[in-house]
Amino acid sequence: MLLAVCALVSCQNREEEKGDSEILRLPLTFVEGFGPFYASTSFLGAENPTDTGFWSKTYMPVTGIPKAWKLVDKSMVWLDVQQLIYQNYQAGNLREEEFAQFKKSSEWEPNPKELPDKPIKCFVYVIRGRDEKGKAAVMVDTDNDLDFSDEIPFYPEKAYKENYSSVGAYQEKEKRYFTYEVYEEGRVIAKRIPIVIKRMPAEPAGNDFWYYFPLHAQTTLNVNGGTYKIAIPGGASIPSFESSSMVVLEKDSAHIYEFPEQIQKGDLITVGHLLNKIEYRNKGVSVYHNALELEGNDVDEQEYSLQPGHPFKPFTAKEFQTGQTIALADYQDKYLFIDFWGTWCKGCVQELPKLQRIYKGVDKQRVEFVSIAGHQSPELLEKFLKKRPLAWPQIISDDENKLIETYKITSFPTNVLVGPDGRVVSRNLHGEVLERKLAELTGK
Repeated sequence: MLLAVCALVSCQNREEEKGDSEILRLPLTFVEGFGPFYASTSFLGAENPTDTGFWSKTYMPVTGIPKAWKLVDKSMVWLDVQQLIYQNYQAGNLREEEFAQFKKSSEWEPNPKELPDKPIKCFVYVIRGRDEKGKAAVMVDTDNDLDFSDEIPFYPEKAYKENYSSVGAYQEKEKRYFTYEVYEEGRVIAKRIPIVIKRMPAEPAGNDFWYYFPLHAQTTLNVNGGTYKIAIPGGASIPSFESSSMVVLEKDSAHIYEFPEQIQKGDLITVGHLLNKIEYRNKGVSVYHNALELEGNDVDEQEYSLQPGHPFKPFTAKEFQTGQTIALADYQDKYLFIDFWGTWCKGCVQELPKLQRIYKGVDKQRVEFVSIAGHQSPELLEKFLKKRPLAWPQIISDDENKLIETYKITSFPTNVLVGPDGRVVSRNLHGEVLERKLAELTGK
């Protein structure tokens, strides 16, 4: 089912930017359902009314909350976080240094020509609480007017692992459609998409929830007489496609693409055959142009990248605890698992017990681990390792080695498995998937 939120046109816009690089803009269509991807979800975090930090300055007042409800939480679901921050900065809600901090951490430099002068509805509010009967109830501000007096409460089901992580994990009755706004080609445009909310399975009180948008996007690349259908996963990142990953769909295939298989922003895609290969770099999704942007690139299989099949750029750095110099060359003839993490990253810390178990079981003559901590103070890492020592080398990305910048790491945890030949075997392998991959490669 295609949503009438944007039209797929037959032409492909081309634009010459700095240098000789050609940018292709492929218009996007939102398609309802997860398509060739597994579902991805986000935690429905609650606003803290006593918080005075950075994000609290973006909160909006809402009205119409039922007086009979108890334990009420409000949540602003971000639809375009860059637009949200920009308009709050323009309104004077954020200081110059706060805006600069956000731009640096997100590696984003705003283009005023592609951003509206006035605030737009780039978010939607959700409230939940206990109704007059004590049941966990939820409302979505479907008309996005910050008033819940005209909304109808619903009662999300519990999301068990087997029915939230697979395609078709939602039912029609669970969807709530809402309106929001985007600034597209110089105009503010109202769009309408569905959201699904489910109770977290480990939360007996029923006040914690996941949400996701059961959508993905599609476009088509026409080049040298070939037609290549491209899909972009949605889940929790629609409609701004923050991750901007993509896949070139196989013809007549029901294959479901897991995250490690997807072509990430900055990665290369190669289309064509033999001597007629054409390579593009995935520049990500432009909300302003409602398009996937691809940049022409000379075909070079030797180019450094985190992408499977490409060589991993060599590094030399100091091990955090011993001060000993270590380098990628030290691990020749071995598989090297490189984990980009930080003690501040909850997901990274939660993965450590599994990584410790896997590391203990691998053949150290064939497999080694190295961790690279990003946005990390030495004091906090030292304190952490005293309480929870790790058996493999630790490196801090700092102003000298600039490893996080070198490898363009923008999300944590991120990991890369490098082969004995120095080429990337796979990336973003977690838990049992990593364990199976190492067993497959080493025959154990």
